[in-house]
Amino acid sequence: MNSSGSNLTSFGSFFKGGGGVKLAQRLPRSARVRWFMICFFMVVTAMILPKDFVPEYSYELGKAWVAPELRADFDFAIYKPAAQYEEERRLALSSVPPVFVLDSTLQQHVWIAAAAAIERCFTDNVSYEQLDGSNIDERAELRRRIQNRYGIDPELTAAAHPNLLAWKVEFANRTDAFIKQVYDAGLTDTAKNALNTDLIYVRKSETRLVQKALALSTSELLDFLNSSQQGTDAAERRMMEAFIFPIMKPNLRYDDPATKVERERAVGLVSSVVDMVGKGETIISKGERVNEMHDRKISSYLLARDERYGITPYWVTFSGQLVMVGIVTMLLILFIRNNRPRLFFSPRKLALVLLVFLMMVSVITLVLKLTVF
Repeated sequence: MNSSGSNLTSFGSFFKGGGGVKLAQRLPRSARVRWFMICFFMVVTAMILPKDFVPEYSYELGKAWVAPELRADFDFAIYKPAAQYEEERRLALSSVPPVFVLDSTLQQHVWIAAAAAIERCFTDNVSYEQLDGSNIDERAELRRRIQNRYGIDPELTAAAHPNLLAWKVEFANRTDAFIKQVYDAGLTDTAKNALNTDLIYVRKSETRLVQKALALSTSELLDFLNSSQQGTDAAERRMMEAFIFPIMKPNLRYDDPATKVERERAVGLVSSVVDMVGKGETIISKGERVNEMHDRKISSYLLARDERYGITPYWVTFSGQLVMVGIVTMLLILFIRNNRPRLFFSPRKLALVLLVFLMMVSVITLVLKLTVF
């Protein structure tokens, strides 16, 4: 009783002697320092706290797995290595031949034009033969016109083919067979070396593509004539070059949009997945050596985990932790102020308390990172 009474007496004498007034006068200056330390403590603590709440794994190929056994807590796919996946996509892209659109009506139009040209050619040759020697100028003019237009000399052809009518029928049949062979093979205006492939797609309808050997180009007609119509003589080859080849238009037109669609479809069929891992399946056991398949499984698992749970932005996590630290710190400060006012009103003592708590948080965070994360 005496000791408590003496304490009350000394506490009362402290205020009577002006100690309370002096303390109040010092409060504005010490309050700024005190709240600065509290805010600084909250910010630093929030920065120290771990931001990753899922474990990260550090390992090397060929070395033992030192972390605990890793099991899949959900189903996920094992993905191919990026280099392998890109190579397969590149091969799929290059394996799709160019797409051409077929004009099935062109062959008939070309044969009609060719028949008309053959008729004109042999009509002019018959007219030349019917001119007698008295019309020298007219005969010479007609001969030059036949040479320029049809590529043959009427004098020489008359000697080689006395029966023009029979020759006309023979040449017409040969021309008809040649046109059919060309358009069956396909005729394009695109050179082979520009396509870099031996196959093409021919679009027969909106949903039907037919793969075939590379078609002929217009520059290959003469070689194709020599190989397919071996009985053709020199006069007939010149006639073909002069007025049959020019009317043979390509029946296959390169379709760039359709080619891109087919190549994108082929690339889309390339899967990036090698295999699947089921929920609860062991990915790798502790102490097991990490091989390429383990590495692929672990990287696929981590990728699937991030996609499944998402990655929270740093500032969102920091803001949430700052609020939580602020609440806990305010509770601590209120406790100290009500129960240990000497600590609260002394910036040095309060700084020491906050420093101790900050070191505790740092050590706990470090231990968590070393053991769990």
